[in-house]
Amino acid sequence: MDIDLYHSLIRRFWGLLIGIGLVATIGAAAFTLTRTSSYEGSVYFSVAQAPQAAGSKTDYYQFGDYYALQGSNYLADYFKGWLKDPATIEQILVKSGGGLPANKSLTSISRYFSVKPLGTVGLQVFHTTSNHDETNRVLTALQTVLTEKLSALQSQGLYPDFRVVPGSVLVHELKPDPLMAGAIGFGAGVVLAVLTLLILAATVPERR
Repeated sequence: MDIDLYHSLIRRFWGLLIGIGLVATIGAAAFTLTRTSSYEGSVYFSVAQAPQAAGSKTDYYQFGDYYALQGSNYLADYFKGWLKDPATIEQILVKSGGGLPANKSLTSISRYFSVKPLGTVGLQVFHTTSNHDETNRVLTALQTVLTEKLSALQSQGLYPDFRVVPGSVLVHELKPDPLMAGAIGFGAGVVLAVLTLLILAATVPERR
């Protein structure tokens, strides 16, 4: 590596290199300022065995707490599957007053909600939109639809003594952060400036 060559190129093209960094930094920050806030909401679900089943003397409950834990775990898996099912997502959106996005594939719709397992019997569901009330309506409808689907399972004799315990819907405003965007833009500008320097080193003849 010829250090003198790079020193020479930096002296000759320092304005260009600094300009690249400034444009990337200012551009990223300015772009962020044009964006509006988004609203991220979350709701927690836990699956539990109903208290009235605890005293059963049948062989079905001979493993006691182990059965309760395993049953809750399996039912939580049902919930995770429903939240990836486009048909269930459509039910949720219709109940919230909307419908499926017309410009999205079923694969992308299956990722409409972000689901994070908490332990073996808990699920935290996240959803983000550009409107506070819409986020709240969607997550509230989600609570209703999952409860209805559990009732449908129980009507078929599955998990008759289990219940879902939904938490409260929380919606939080996410404001654009120009400083963070500017820092990311600055990092990108530095990378672009270095790449530009390497290209100049390979293409610009050295002054003598």
